Amino acid sequence: MSVEPNEANSIAVFDFDKTLISVDSGTVFVTELILQSKIRTALAALAAPLAAPLLGPPRTRILGISIFLWIGTFGGGPERFEESCRKFAEAFPNRKREWRVLGKTVEALRTHVREGHRVIVVSGSLASLVKLMMKRLFDEDVEVIGSSVKAFCGGLIGQKHCIGRAKVEMMLAAGVPDREWGFGYSDSALDIPLLRRCKRRFLVNPSARTIAAYRKALGDGFEVLRV
Repeated sequence: MSVEPNEANSIAVFDFDKTLISVDSGTVFVTELILQSKIRTALAALAAPLAAPLLGPPRTRILGISIFLWIGTFGGGPERFEESCRKFAEAFPNRKREWRVLGKTVEALRTHVREGHRVIVVSGSLASLVKLMMKRLFDEDVEVIGSSVKAFCGGLIGQKHCIGRAKVEMMLAAGVPDREWGFGYSDSALDIPLLRRCKRRFLVNPSARTIAAYRKALGDGFEVLRV
């Protein structure tokens, strides 16, 4: 795989979970917040029959996430939450039995940085968490756009979920030019709206179902990376 070094003003967009690392960081983070307390664990078990089915459909996913996030954060507050994000990011590199770096896409990101491209990581995970993890894992200080949270009844819930078409909307709201972007990397069919706007598209370890979805939407206008 090669990038085009003469495109100094090009934009390279990367998903984070299962594109740069092999796990869903937000899920692991919220799960660990809950498991730190027996009371939170019990509440999550009680809420699971209602909340878990909401995690599937993109339209209801933020509701399911919010239920588990509130259980994991009630009684804390924003400051304690930010501290939890920091501790999680600092400890994560030492847990490589549970996850791995997806080296080809990380090297692609670093190549784009070296070539002077504008590199943006756009993630469904929490923006504050991804920023810390990018710096801790890869020592890359790149732009990050991700999901946000807000206070609710003594805990935190989802405010804006950076998923599907919302990724494009949030990029444009953040001032990314409303034009064709140079490069897009993702593992998920949910990112079809994002990669549709990219000149070169890379699917990272896609399933047959994901490939079929991209082929239906975009023809053969993508490359597959197995990492």
